[in-house]
Amino acid sequence: MAKLSKMGKRGRKEPIVRVFLSYSNKDKGIAGNLKRYLEYYGVSAFLAHEDIEGGEEWAREIFSALDSSQVLIVILTVRAKKSSYVSQEIGYAIARNTVILPFKVGINPFGFAARIQALKPTLTYDIQTQEKVIDFESSAEKIARKISQIDELSASFRKRLVTSFATSGSYKETRCKLKFLRYYDDLTDEDKVTILKAALDNDQVYREDMMRSFLYKLITAEPNLLNKTDTKLVLTNISAR
Repeated sequence: MAKLSKMGKRGRKEPIVRVFLSYSNKDKGIAGNLKRYLEYYGVSAFLAHEDIEGGEEWAREIFSALDSSQVLIVILTVRAKKSSYVSQEIGYAIARNTVILPFKVGINPFGFAARIQALKPTLTYDIQTQEKVIDFESSAEKIARKISQIDELSASFRKRLVTSFATSGSYKETRCKLKFLRYYDDLTDEDKVTILKAALDNDQVYREDMMRSFLYKLITAEPNLLNKTDTKLVLTNISAR
């Protein structure tokens, strides 16, 4: 079995896609939860109140993050509509031709984003409060799914999804990425080799139950994708308990 000490040899984690979360400061709880669940799908979300260190020039960091983001996600609430910062961020993103994805928590898209169709959050019933609340895990999956289908991002999303398995940091992250991987029925040999190599020394990949099954079907269907030594190692890893 691959030694767990090899875990430290994983490469630097690169996100599948970078997004900028635009929101009212009063909605930072919603934004924070969304950021954390998006990360399971390889989506790196910039969150101003968490990602800007004290003392740094606020506006400079905001525009720098906007410049490096491929998608702007606007959390639509009444508070966001009243925020001049949110309106400025939307306007700046439109000027840069950045993809804008409104996330309808309370209101319809407004201002420059008024013509863009919004995604609605998935809701779940909270027994304690007896109210419907946002299911952030399902909502994050819905957002990531939408991003993966955007024409100008779909190819890079797929490519980075395949390579990102090597740096998966948890079973949940592996499982979430696998949900997307299963949608592709035309994986190339290069894709398959990259995925299998992620199972050589990352136990967060080869020990995840759903991934075990996927890897086993892949390597037994095409046993010559890897050399004999690596093939045996992958099979040993996914069969160990």
